Amino acid sequence: MFSRGNNVTINIRLLLYFGVKAMKTLIVYAGRHGCTQKCAEMLAARAPGGITLANLQKCQADPSGYDTVIIGGSIRMGKIQKETAAFCRAYHSQLLEKKVGLFLCCANTNAVESQLQAAFPAELLAAARAVEHLGYAYYFQKMNFLERAVVKKIAGVSRTVENISQAGVDRLCAALYGEQSAG
Repeated sequence: MFSRGNNVTINIRLLLYFGVKAMKTLIVYAGRHGCTQKCAEMLAARAPGGITLANLQKCQADPSGYDTVIIGGSIRMGKIQKETAAFCRAYHSQLLEKKVGLFLCCANTNAVESQLQAAFPAELLAAARAVEHLGYAYYFQKMNFLERAVVKKIAGVSRTVENISQAGVDRLCAALYGEQSAG
């Protein structure tokens, strides 16, 4: 009798023996204070198969060799991070051939649709299997004085607030992986 761990190993070996490749997912993101990273990590925890997380502000990423690509970013002063936009431009044609999920973190919940349209190329938005707004966060301990003052003035928030949507994470994973997503 095998333990669960041995069954998983045997199943993976059987899949490889019969030429079935394991699903590989690349999750790329860029953000300022950690909300986008937290969302990317939540998605990684739910995704099946091999997962690669890449912070585009710290490293390069290439979607070649991945079945699924999830791209995320946060909105800052009305725009997505330049690294996320550059990744979408650089790999546009490759991304259109893959299973793609897109997510956005932004506090202006009244303008999510327009923010998504401004953040991602129209063709990529149309081809994506999943597009989600995953919420927002204000991490005051990670902000400088000027950032805290602007958030206090514009958002009326004077302390750390985290409003990340687990339901959004679940919907994105269900759309990309169906029953295979862990959770």
